[in-house]
Amino acid sequence: MFKDQYREVFSQVTASDETKRRILNMTKKQKPRRHFTIGKILVAAVLVCMLAITASAAEDVLHWFTKFFGGPEALSQEQIQYLQENIQETVADLSGDTKEETNCVHTDVLQFVDEMFLCKADSNNTHITKQGEADNRDIKVYSLTLSEKGAQLEYYYTWEEIPSRPCSISGLTVVFSSGDTRFLPITDSQRRMYFDTEEAIALKEVVAVRLPDGTELTPKNKVDDGYELSVDSVLNDGQTAYIVFNVTLPEEIPGPGEGWRMEEIDIGHNTWFIPAQQETYTRDDISNNHVGVKFIEDTGGSKKMMVSLTMDNADVPFTPGSQWKLHIGGFECEWKNDAKEEEVTSQYAGQDYIIDGEEVESFFKVEPICFDTWDFLLTFDGSEAETVELVSQPVTMEAYRGATIDEIRENPNKDMYGPFEIQLTSLTISPLSYYLEYKTDDKNPYSMDPGEFTLVMKDGTEIPLIQYAGTRNRFEKPIILSEISHVQCPNGTKLYMPQ
Repeated sequence: MFKDQYREVFSQVTASDETKRRILNMTKKQKPRRHFTIGKILVAAVLVCMLAITASAAEDVLHWFTKFFGGPEALSQEQIQYLQENIQETVADLSGDTKEETNCVHTDVLQFVDEMFLCKADSNNTHITKQGEADNRDIKVYSLTLSEKGAQLEYYYTWEEIPSRPCSISGLTVVFSSGDTRFLPITDSQRRMYFDTEEAIALKEVVAVRLPDGTELTPKNKVDDGYELSVDSVLNDGQTAYIVFNVTLPEEIPGPGEGWRMEEIDIGHNTWFIPAQQETYTRDDISNNHVGVKFIEDTGGSKKMMVSLTMDNADVPFTPGSQWKLHIGGFECEWKNDAKEEEVTSQYAGQDYIIDGEEVESFFKVEPICFDTWDFLLTFDGSEAETVELVSQPVTMEAYRGATIDEIRENPNKDMYGPFEIQLTSLTISPLSYYLEYKTDDKNPYSMDPGEFTLVMKDGTEIPLIQYAGTRNRFEKPIILSEISHVQCPNGTKLYMPQ
């Protein structure tokens, strides 16, 4: 529903959909923020890489975790000891040069689209249903990828009415350097189109892909693009998992042009994780998965990638011995143009404003830089999770919430509504994260803002907690549960640790 509302709001904006997604609800004052919250879209097909994980923490592994949490000087001895006791180091052989030697699936992917273009497709999807008559209309193709097992085409609709079924084209023709061709018929059409092949495609020999209307597209990237990824170690408290990856990036990553600088690298939006026994993702997985990424660099120039995994509405998901599939769908890069940003924001000096898609696109871009995929099967080790519940009976308080899209249309100048009466029904804390749950008569309790909660430690240290419910929020440093005194609620109520 959110994506449908979002597309409706930005239907007349010409910026890329990825940029629109990132600027939604981004209200500005004076200057825009340097970082943007990204909701990952979690969709892909499953391939599995087996990695065994054991509980043994070497000093070099501990080094990367302490660096991630601010460095040894920022941690207490108790926090460092917690890391030592809970880091799991992989024992899988990752030194081999082939998939068979490493027992790890890395899928090379070629991309054939760098600028969105129009293409005719059957809006009645008769290529799949084999029923009715074709109704060819324009769609906007923004991605066409090819792996050795087949192709995927992603698109946007160009008509206003909500489609009752997905679009489809009959198939794709792969053109090889030898002059030979191979036709890939469409096998499925959902929010994207799938084209499979029984015989593996030699990607290094592919020179083009041809659409049914004769449009011929050439690869925009190389098969050997310099990106490598493998699991190094894991930290897991039962509710939140941090995975350290060994990552290799190309020496040079081309930018959008002169004046643009790299802001940060992230994993692609095509990333998800699910229980190993589950064949593929569901809509609930998409809503509940939360994946965070941070690159950690050492003084010697070596680099690791830290990926955090949390899942909402799950009871202790990462239990000892549990297995989870993790699919990483490539890499993307954020680019900034400071001169253009200053030019745009100077127009609104002293004003509150919402920047539109075209303005953002002039100084901020999100571009995919690697289309390969990696698939892992993680087996979590360790002891049972430590989690405490601080709410013994509901706590009533007042809260405000942001405007809905309909309310913004009615009154663009009003961005907060309330107060509403809410009840805090749960506040659970584990060493790496916490979770709040509210009950309210309003349509969306998860948008409620009652004010700041504060975690108070026995030594007097105060740690502010993000107040929004429905999302498992991660601590900046590990929390030693025995050192917690209480949580101060926005209305003054104190929630003490259970005896």
